[in-house]
Amino acid sequence: MIADIRRLSDEPIVGVISTHGHWDHVFGNAEFGDVPIWGHPVSWQRRPSR
Repeated sequence: MIADIRRLSDEPIVGVISTHGHWDHVFGNAEFGDVPIWGHPVSWQRRPSR
């Protein structure tokens, strides 16, 4: 993921935004080290099954 970002910009990565709590979206956050990770207060909640 970081390699893909680097192909677009060499600017420092200053934060990560998690749009929702699905595992396939948030497990990669650890790759970003010590940068802040932001998410909506309810993004950690599991959506009810349909």
